[in-house]
Amino acid sequence: MRDCVGFCHNADRGIRLVSTPSTVSGDRPFGNLYGTRSPAVGRRGMIATSQSLASAAGLKVLQDGGNAIDAAVTAAAVLAVVEPSMNGIGGDLLAIVFEGRTGMLHALDSTGRSAYAATPQEFASRGFTEAPSKGPLAVDVPGVVEGWHQLLTRFGTISLSRALEPAIAYACDGFPVAEIMAGEWSANADLLRSDPHTAATFLPQGRPPLHGELFANPRLATSLEAIATGGRDAFYTGTIARAIVADIKARNGLLDLRDFAEHTADWVTPISTNYRGYDLVEMPPSTQGFVALEMLNILEGFDIRAMGHNSADYLHVVSEAKRIAFADRGTWLADRDHMRAGVLERLISKDYAAKRRAEIALSKAGATYAAGDFSGADRGDTVYLTAADASGNVISFIQSLFASFGAEIGRAHV
Repeated sequence: MRDCVGFCHNADRGIRLVSTPSTVSGDRPFGNLYGTRSPAVGRRGMIATSQSLASAAGLKVLQDGGNAIDAAVTAAAVLAVVEPSMNGIGGDLLAIVFEGRTGMLHALDSTGRSAYAATPQEFASRGFTEAPSKGPLAVDVPGVVEGWHQLLTRFGTISLSRALEPAIAYACDGFPVAEIMAGEWSANADLLRSDPHTAATFLPQGRPPLHGELFANPRLATSLEAIATGGRDAFYTGTIARAIVADIKARNGLLDLRDFAEHTADWVTPISTNYRGYDLVEMPPSTQGFVALEMLNILEGFDIRAMGHNSADYLHVVSEAKRIAFADRGTWLADRDHMRAGVLERLISKDYAAKRRAEIALSKAGATYAAGDFSGADRGDTVYLTAADASGNVISFIQSLFASFGAEIGRAHV
């Protein structure tokens, strides 16, 4: 399963980044009783990420004349350095691009592909009844670098080498560890200690770095420099691929050089639904984007505004809609090439939502929710960022390891 990425679009007014006026009433932005600051507005471009260092790097690209896609890739590369528990060059990438020039939406699925050798028969021979979620056997081909390459090749105005400059600098020279990341590091200390190579990189003093302490990652800097010089081929057919495969083979894993050499990202057709006049756009499977659309379709039949923000009724129906959608996710989500025909269309349809909505009682929580019947038809592990430019380009972007610091290959897995 993969994370979802999307944004909203109003057919009459286009994509909007700001929806509340900036007039302030008391201590709260007017029209946003639960906000703590006024919305940011920009004339020629905006970027939002989870780390100020990444936002600043992306903003500098916009100020230098780059577009939203240039800024997003630059910021994403910095995030791969400064938020290592959440994302990195060993993870996946998903993006939806709104092209200002044409008004077209484009979706890129650069999630990792499994090894050719990762067959049901292979897992069964190793004593597994299902594919493992952790350890060397769970590692697939990383898609991030291919995603950077695809985005810049199709929409960018700067080179991959230019986009990686700030990330390389932070990896070489170090960066002050943010408070949330220090907590993530500390919470995963035992995991990081379980593998000598991992510990040497992420616990250089034998402990997690503290909030505000400088942390450098020279090994990652070397890899990023190789990618900056050799492009995506340095990662998928060069020294980096060979090093990863050698390590995975030593751990009795399945990846080989063919898996890396033949890896590709896919430009796919996004999926959408309309919620009260707004078109919500998500990535298709193998991501779990349809879950958000299914939830919104279910919630559309309730008067959410009348319930009041964070009221008991509001939280109840949102929770129940999520439980229903996640039950469907657990049963029906698969690689898009292998999902049963017609199931996805049914899951995000209005009539299906009406059927599932009828299962929600306002007086109590459902004991359990089953997945829909179509027989007739953890901790944070992901970063999100978005950027927009003066030409009307907007990008909605995810990088993910799926679990904190990845697949836990340092721990023993049968």
